[in-house]
Parts: sequence; C-alpha cells; structure tokens
Amino acid sequence: MENSYNVEVKSASRTLTAKERIMVKQLSSAQRLDELTQDGPVYIHADAYAILAVHNEKSKGDKDYETMVLLDTDGSLYVTGSASFRNSIEQLWDDYKELADSGEEISFKVFRLPSKNYKGKEFISATII
Repeated sequence: MENSYNVEVKSASRTLTAKERIMVKQLSSAQRLDELTQDGPVYIHADAYAILAVHNEKSKGDKDYETMVLLDTDGSLYVTGSASFRNSIEQLWDDYKELADSGEEISFKVFRLPSKNYKGKEFISATII
C-alpha cells in the first residue's frame, strides 16, 4: 500500500546530518512563517535550509508540492511554501554563507509586503540584517 503522505529532502544549502534530515521532514514541529509574519517581522539566525518534495494524498490542492524549511541555530524549524520567500532566501544565501564563514553574526528578517500584482494580498520576503 502506497503512503498517503511522504516527504523527501530534494536539496539543501549544505550537507545535512542524519539527525537534521529527519528533523526537517517532520513538518508538524515547524513554525509556519505564513502565520508568524501576520503580527510583524520574524528574525531567524538560519544555519541551513532544505527544499522538501511533499506528496500528500489528503491535500485539497496539489497532491505534490515543494516547501522550504529553515533550520535556526537554536534548533527551531520554520516552514513555508511561499515562492517569493524561497527566491529571496536562495538569492541571499551565497552572500549569507560568506558572511557567516567570516564569523560575523547574521540573521534574516522575514516580513510581509503588499503584492503589486494582487490588490489586497501580501507576500513573504526576507533580507539579511
């Protein structure tokens, strides 16, 4: 019998330990950025990110989709399916990695912005602080 719910790590910003690979796939323990950013910006000191391929037979929308998980240095996990957020993190990551390797403390500010394409809608983005 095929699983109705399956998560696989599609890619990651670095090689994840076995423990981290298990952690990022447990989405029920992750905080949802879509909800957290409703009350204002969220600050994350990310150590890594992972792109997950999810298959969910019980999904009301697409049964196959991707989601991004950020691993905070404090062990917290943050998840979102936001394409705009994923794009901003992937664009910032190389610069972030270079700064982090130099020993400089860096965090991401995750926030909502009004959409220019959809009146009354917002999207999630990030910047390095």
